[in-house]
Amino acid sequence: MTRIAILGSTGSIGTSALSVVDTHPDRLEVVALAAGNNVQLFAGQVAKYRPRVAALASLEGAAALKARCDASVAIAAGAEGLVAVATCADADIVLCASSGTSPLETVLLLHPGLEPRVEEPAATLTAVEPGEGSLRLRAPNRF
Repeated sequence: MTRIAILGSTGSIGTSALSVVDTHPDRLEVVALAAGNNVQLFAGQVAKYRPRVAALASLEGAAALKARCDASVAIAAGAEGLVAVATCADADIVLCASSGTSPLETVLLLHPGLEPRVEEPAATLTAVEPGEGSLRLRAPNRF
């Protein structure tokens, strides 16, 4: 079982990644999620995938999410939340599926020995595989 953390789970790439998880529930497990400010969609994702850690960009969003989640999910906000998801000890892979460079910069700062590389030309997801010392771009059908 491969355990995944996703930065940007409510965007188009993040939702596509979660579709891959849905297709391969025997092989993939979501252990951490981070999103911007779409509390409604994110709350549904948290309820469905039951990650150990969930983070939203704002304190207000995190407070609204906390009111909708059970106590087993650790809720975080802002940059600290992004770091909590990106460093989730249970994650085998961190997918940086967020727009902008801030989440990717956070991942690279947390894993300074990574060397970016493209796994295949049609790649659409960014995957950090700790221990391999590389940053891979993976297509959803490659999981």
